[in-house]
Amino acid sequence: MPNGDVELFRIGVLAQALHRKAYTLVQWEKQNWISKPSFLVHGRGREKMRFYSAQQVIAANRLIVERHSGKTRFRDASEFRDFLVSLDRELWLGAEVAREGRK
Repeated sequence: MPNGDVELFRIGVLAQALHRKAYTLVQWEKQNWISKPSFLVHGRGREKMRFYSAQQVIAANRLIVERHSGKTRFRDASEFRDFLVSLDRELWLGAEVAREGRK
């Protein structure tokens, strides 16, 4: 996008990319299993609107499809933990840093 603008998507779009429900991602965030969103806007009352960049949504989908074969369930807690670590790295540190960490 021109002028450094960033296209943002609500948590529901990220949830679809991960084959999950938005509620699940909010729970992961509350449990500190994933980091808080990069863009958080306070709405009416206590409502928080979570936004993610297009790059984050694409990286999340690529992670679940390519590295985890589109799984919605994992064999054990260890596999799930590995997924969450990878997700956090891909979304919040960026794809470039994540690639360096895999070497």
